[in-house]
Amino acid sequence: MKAWINRLAVVAALCIAAASSHAGQLTVGSDGSLLKNGRPYRAIGVNYFSGLYRALSNPRDKTYVYGFRELASHKVPFVRVMLGGFWPSEMKLYQRDREAYFKVVDAFMDAAESNEIGIVASLNWNYATVPDMVGEPASAWGKRDSKTIKFMRAYTKDMVERYGSRKIVWAWEFGNEMTLRADLPNAKDFLPKVDTRKGTPARRTQADIITSADTVTAFKEFAQAVRQVSPDAMLSTGNSLPRRYAHHNSNAKNKGVAAASMWESDTEEQFCSIIQRDNPAEYGLLSVHIYPGENEGYFGKKLPDYPNLIKATERCAKKLKRPLFIGEFGIDARIYHGDTRRERADFEELLGAIEQSSVALSALWVYDYVYQNGSFNVTGSNNRAYQLKAIEQANEQLGGVK
Repeated sequence: MKAWINRLAVVAALCIAAASSHAGQLTVGSDGSLLKNGRPYRAIGVNYFSGLYRALSNPRDKTYVYGFRELASHKVPFVRVMLGGFWPSEMKLYQRDREAYFKVVDAFMDAAESNEIGIVASLNWNYATVPDMVGEPASAWGKRDSKTIKFMRAYTKDMVERYGSRKIVWAWEFGNEMTLRADLPNAKDFLPKVDTRKGTPARRTQADIITSADTVTAFKEFAQAVRQVSPDAMLSTGNSLPRRYAHHNSNAKNKGVAAASMWESDTEEQFCSIIQRDNPAEYGLLSVHIYPGENEGYFGKKLPDYPNLIKATERCAKKLKRPLFIGEFGIDARIYHGDTRRERADFEELLGAIEQSSVALSALWVYDYVYQNGSFNVTGSNNRAYQLKAIEQANEQLGGVK
């Protein structure tokens, strides 16, 4: 009898293991915790914004090969990467010669795979790019029958079919911080950028103003496009923190309120309601981005430090029973005017706050992005190399090292 029970236990364990292997690397537990291969997991990675971007502009540029090796030497578990172009002109290769386009992306993914580095793949980083490519305004994201949505579905299908079975793909992400442009009372001052050399229209119009309804529609359509190919895939919106008055902005837009109240700070409850709205239920991860200096004024008061804002976001994640993904965090060197000692101290405080929290995943902004040498750029050999070492040590504490 005991031997029979033992055999049953072995069979059950094998079934669980098989189920886990088919469920994908990242899942959400019943309590809202992040699981990797069925076990609770926390890790800190980096944003590798320009890793593929440079290669799409110049297919002979394979500096990412060295980049992934360097990141692997610091035991970085994953990168968040723009898997596509930023401007319409940078997507012409995909439109003109998909075989050549995928040859470039294949090589990038192979390099990540050979170094066992996970990928959070962000497909629509610049929200105006797809509408610009198909000749529609940015608000077309809110129309399910638009050319914009049609193109997004096709591109998403191509990417997920080609790469979704790779174990290194941890999550598919819609884009980057699209919601920051939604429901702004002064939206005409924040229209998408214009650069005709890079494929944008010569001017923007009222139709390029987006609402929260547009963003939610886009997110839901993206989730459906991914899930049609990969039903169990982990998803992220790529959102930043809600603006501190996002709830009041939306009410002003949708219900009509006094102008003075448009810019009132939201309560913590309202803040959480916006996070929930902007990260639809189909998305396993709650995406936010946090930078020092951006925490002032939340909840109608000046918070003494950003750990408090992280804690407020944690409380929201626990309420919604979903893991928190700080898709960007970092320190802007420009605000320290050369005071590297204070810069480093603030970085250590920010990283420490993340370590001491329950945040599931977080990603440093930004690795090997030369255009931000004077602000955020971190490499293994520049004056911010200590940040990679600190992340390596933090991952050892969190258990995020492979």
